[in-house]
Amino acid sequence: MSLLQIINTAVVSLGLPALLGACILIGRKLQILDRLDKIVDKEIRPDLKEVREKFFALEGKLSGMTGVHSPVSLTEKGEKMLVESGLKKFIDDDFDILFGNCTSDKCVKTAYDIQIYSLNFFEKYKFSTEMENKLKESAFNSGVSMDVVRRIAGLYFRDKCLEKLKMDKKDLDKPKTP
Repeated sequence: MSLLQIINTAVVSLGLPALLGACILIGRKLQILDRLDKIVDKEIRPDLKEVREKFFALEGKLSGMTGVHSPVSLTEKGEKMLVESGLKKFIDDDFDILFGNCTSDKCVKTAYDIQIYSLNFFEKYKFSTEMENKLKESAFNSGVSMDVVRRIAGLYFRDKCLEKLKMDKKDLDKPKTP
């Protein structure tokens, strides 16, 4: 047997088991990653969303844009931001279209549902580039984040929806019935 054959036999003898072991190890690590992904999606992500919402609510209160008592509402400073940013005009001009989105969702039955829907709606709403830039400028000039500006829009929209549906803001503090 030549030296080349001996080396080849050694590589094949040692290489195949090592390759098989590496594949098993990689498979185990992928299983761990898959489990972690499921844990993040089911347990951590919902908690982070709640923490983020509470943080932005606190930021709004600390900035003086929203009140500190429930149900949360805009302060004079928040109303000023609403007008100066153009959000009031935007919502007033397109209210019927925006309101149609609010009432098309079957789970919007209580004042609390409308509040959650309104805040989530404006958290994700895609404004035109021009409007988005105007909102950023207003946020910068007021020293607040865009999330607070969007929350201001959500609160104003919530109030208009409640008014249109003849619901009272005080209903927000009533416990939800299952």
